[in-house]
Amino acid sequence: MLYLFVLLCFFMTCARTQVSINHEQISQVKRANTGSTARIECKVDSDAYVHWYVQRPNEGLKRILHVKGNKKTYDAGFTDSKYKVEYRADNIYVLDIVKLAAEDEGTYYCAAWQLPSSKEFGSGTQVIISDKSPQEPAVTVLATSKEVVKDIGSATLLCSLQNFFPEAIQVMWTEVGRSEELKSEQGELVKDASTNMSSLYSWITIHQTDIGKIFRCKYKHEGNGNRWREVEYNTASLKDTNQYEITNSSCMDTADLTDGVDVGPMIVVRAAQLIYALLLLKCLLYCPFLLLFRYKSSK
Repeated sequence: MLYLFVLLCFFMTCARTQVSINHEQISQVKRANTGSTARIECKVDSDAYVHWYVQRPNEGLKRILHVKGNKKTYDAGFTDSKYKVEYRADNIYVLDIVKLAAEDEGTYYCAAWQLPSSKEFGSGTQVIISDKSPQEPAVTVLATSKEVVKDIGSATLLCSLQNFFPEAIQVMWTEVGRSEELKSEQGELVKDASTNMSSLYSWITIHQTDIGKIFRCKYKHEGNGNRWREVEYNTASLKDTNQYEITNSSCMDTADLTDGVDVGPMIVVRAAQLIYALLLLKCLLYCPFLLLFRYKSSK
């Protein structure tokens, strides 16, 4: 019984130590040798030891320092004259990299203890040293044709993100009216060496039962202020309208049923025929009475 109690307490402790880390900034483009500073914010949802790491191009991951509250400890090769850390309210940690130079380019990660034997890493913020300004991607959403949907019973929505800088970007799909992220696939990032611009494709597959719903391709990039933007696609355009046309054929007007023939003269002729028939019937009814009246008058 004591063993079960200890085991339960262990799992409860583990559950409480689950850490969520949020890097709001995907990237920061800075110019070198201008005395500029890269400021990276990291929000941790619990009171834990926070570690800052850097991974420079073609190098392994290195820890800069670890901190809890206002207490900080630097690793060898890193000093507070270059890397300044600040703790704010609501468990927000800030890392400043001052007097930026070309060798400061890399991806900086915030991490926190999840369990005594492992760490939970954030998504990271990429610092790019360049004279080029950030440029937001040109985004278009495309879809398979109605014929393909009819044949295979599903559709693919493709989000094309073209000509953006820097290459750091986040892409996700959602359905309008629902907040959860949809399962999607993503191609390899293509980079044009001559222009330093990048392109990317992301896509989802939806079933025929989802045709008619609206889906969003959402993306976050430094070119739009590291904020989420979205492009919607209404799949109602993929519906097969043949059945609709057949079931509503009874509602078509007379001109449609006569293959384009002008029915105006036909209606006039039919009306004349009806009037003639009524006059003929009237004559047939009154003629015997007229003959009888004339016969009696002659006597």
